[in-house]
Amino acid sequence: ATIDAEVMRLTRLKRQHAESVYQMRYRIKRLADTAEILEREIANIRADLRTRTSTRGDNFVMTVKNETFTDRVKAGRALVFLAAAVKPFESSKTVGSIGGFPISVERFDERATILIHGKHSYRANVSDSAAGTIASLEHALDSFEDRLRERETDLAQSRRQSGDLAKQLDQPFEHEEKLATAANRQQEIVTALDITKNQASPKIDESISEVSEEPRSEAINARSTHISSHARHERIAAK
Repeated sequence: ATIDAEVMRLTRLKRQHAESVYQMRYRIKRLADTAEILEREIANIRADLRTRTSTRGDNFVMTVKNETFTDRVKAGRALVFLAAAVKPFESSKTVGSIGGFPISVERFDERATILIHGKHSYRANVSDSAAGTIASLEHALDSFEDRLRERETDLAQSRRQSGDLAKQLDQPFEHEEKLATAANRQQEIVTALDITKNQASPKIDESISEVSEEPRSEAINARSTHISSHARHERIAAK
């Protein structure tokens, strides 16, 4: 019973180890997919940084519906007016450009956003304020470097996690030898019990045979005695 319990315990631990290995393989696959996406985004943001032109200070310039603006408030008013015409859950075609990128407007319920279309996409908010809308748009343009650093940090972390999991994946089940020893001992006990059982069977059969023969012998002897007694009586009567 003790060896059976040990085999069951170690077998359960081995199943848990196998499940852990499966989960680690799945996480490594997910991390690899994430890393691939991050690598693509990093390459796109870097390309956008090369394309971007500054709109800071007096360098501000943008187009809205083929009209060029150097005044932020006027440009903002034009954008707010265009955004108001976009229906909920719809998006516009390109409505202008800023910083070297085309822009469009899309609306979710009552909230409208501006999309900056580079190799990567960036969002800015449309507010009731013309100046606030342009401020959000320029902030999105200025955030390229921050986005790049975030993606690079995420990529490094993803690769580190994947490497740590890969090291754990190479570790075998730590109780494998102990399980093999216990399983062999269990089999030895089972085999020994089978041999003992097989050896005991002929003896049991022989004992049963002997027991069954005893009443039969007694019956034969009793019958022989009865016949002999009867024969003597017949001889006496004949005289």
